[in-house]
Amino acid sequence: MASANPPTRNAGGRRREREIYEAAIATFHRRGYADTSVEEIAEAVGILKGSLYHYIDSKEDLLFGILREVHVETDQLLAAARQRSDLTPLEQLLEYVRAQVTYNAENVEKIVVYYHDLNQLSPARADEIATLRRAHERYVIGLVSEAQKHGEIDPSLNRSLVAAQVFASVGWIYTWYRPGRSVPADTLADFIVASVRRAFASDRD
Repeated sequence: MASANPPTRNAGGRRREREIYEAAIATFHRRGYADTSVEEIAEAVGILKGSLYHYIDSKEDLLFGILREVHVETDQLLAAARQRSDLTPLEQLLEYVRAQVTYNAENVEKIVVYYHDLNQLSPARADEIATLRRAHERYVIGLVSEAQKHGEIDPSLNRSLVAAQVFASVGWIYTWYRPGRSVPADTLADFIVASVRRAFASDRD
């Protein structure tokens, strides 16, 4: 997760780059992207501002990298669910819901940055994130459609609306969830999986 054309780095360089991104996530979360300076991020890592520019070209590189990483990791969750050939389409959808809720709960600072600071990106980069987001949405809509074809979700329901409700169920937790001060992530995941199943599964009654 680096700028558009990152140089090849050794293990030490990759560790430092990770430290920079983690510092950016924490600082953007605490202060907001617009109110965070490059100097603050460099100070949090313990390096000079000039040294930071060895890893990035601009502050926006950090925000873009964070947001893009969210989609890379979310795509991995979806792919893992789709690879579960032992599960029905609805079960795959619920497996994704469980994984996504757990991910959001365990990465709440990053998710807050995603939703709060997405509008800070330049138009070209915002469009790239929007493209990734639409691909994610199509993926989940596809799972809903397959579950409808298998009779697991009522086929009369609008698949896009079902998918939108699924996203709402997994996305809203960033507004209140705080690790260590809220319910455990697995408890939250169990609750939301059960809620989605009750809402849409054909055998919910």
